[in-house]
Amino acid sequence: MNKRRLAGLLSAAALVAGLGLAGSTTGAAAEVKSIVPLAALPTITPAGSWTLTLDWYCDGTVGTSLITFAADGSWSSVNGTAVRSGRWIGGGGTITWTYSDVADLIYTAQINGGFMTGVHGYNYSGGATGCFGGVLTAAATTSAATSAKKAATETAVTPG
Repeated sequence: MNKRRLAGLLSAAALVAGLGLAGSTTGAAAEVKSIVPLAALPTITPAGSWTLTLDWYCDGTVGTSLITFAADGSWSSVNGTAVRSGRWIGGGGTITWTYSDVADLIYTAQINGGFMTGVHGYNYSGGATGCFGGVLTAAATTSAATSAKKAATETAVTPG
């Protein structure tokens, strides 16, 4: 594994670990909440359909996948006969999602407008890794976007 990919995956792992801490109410999380409260971060609403270009091992061999993020924090994807789903969380321009039926597979991306770039891989030693990009192909309806903003506001952690 090259150093650049390793650094990207370590950053993603740190981000995922940090997101886990931000949701707790004890220990180091209290410090995180007082430094950067989630309520102060810009709300991202990736709700809609995205076309992802995936590159396992970041070696130039790519494939595409269609994925739909719902405002309620769920996502689904249908590619051929494979149907996948899971949960996503976002904040500060970052989105992370996991699979309901694929253990330890994590995707993390930065979203900028209708584009995302990120890394993905299995969260264990020696697990396959890769990189990907995505383009928003169909934004969620206005009511879904409004619901996503409302849900993000209601569930955001506030300093306390």
